[in-house]
Amino acid sequence: MFTEAITVNAPEFLENIQIPQRASYIRVIMLELSRIASHLLWLGPYMAELGAQAPFFYIFTRLRGSSYDLFEAATGMRMMHNYFRIGGVAADLPYGWIDKCLDFCDYFLRGVVEYQQLVTQNPIFLERVEGVGFISGEEAVNWGSYRDRCYELLEYNGIFVK
Repeated sequence: MFTEAITVNAPEFLENIQIPQRASYIRVIMLELSRIASHLLWLGPYMAELGAQAPFFYIFTRLRGSSYDLFEAATGMRMMHNYFRIGGVAADLPYGWIDKCLDFCDYFLRGVVEYQQLVTQNPIFLERVEGVGFISGEEAVNWGSYRDRCYELLEYNGIFVK
């Protein structure tokens, strides 16, 4: 969906084309769902590479598949949607789609705690990532990170800087 957004946003910006507010909202919703699906696409195989198979199957069968069901209902395709058009979207959302999307959001939000525990309390995951990737503050600054923000992000994510 993000490549579609780029393809339509450029001509709309250059020609000052105004799109309907509903189409704008639909685009944002679809892009956010696409972002969730992309993050799940990264996380599932990442966990499998670390040897944790349960999160991989959980991510691909329950969560990512559900987001693709929403894409398919709205666009007719699970991938390669071709839904965004210059001036709007190809078609309005089908009847009941918004309720399905809200159900998915509720399901996803309720599952975040379970999902986080499944990953962060997985002994295979912890064995392979704890104590890896320590950097000094000086290294972070040298790599172009703003020091205070870098520390803040690393501490927030549970990564400790020497």
